[in-house]
Amino acid sequence: MHRNGLDSTKKSYKNDILLILFFLIIGIGAFAFMQLQGKRGAEVKVSVNNKEYGTYSLDKNQTVTIGEDDWENILIIKDGKASMAKADCPDKICVNHAAISKKGETI
Repeated sequence: MHRNGLDSTKKSYKNDILLILFFLIIGIGAFAFMQLQGKRGAEVKVSVNNKEYGTYSLDKNQTVTIGEDDWENILIIKDGKASMAKADCPDKICVNHAAISKKGETI
């Protein structure tokens, strides 16, 4: 005999925990697979308004100034990774983005 349904509540709680752990393990596995499968890129292509601005090697440490008279962005290429150091956009999403180094990654 069950008292106030406590046994079914405990069973439901245990099933919820197992389901959460299952999805957590699947998510971690997928993330690890994507990180290990990503091939290192050889260059970074810069586009401005959907037009190619320039292509730069990831093998050479360099600072690239991208812009014209009224705006300026700065791309840093260091240790095989590219990141934005400065951008004129108001939200600064690209500046706060992690450095990229693999094929298919974008800032």
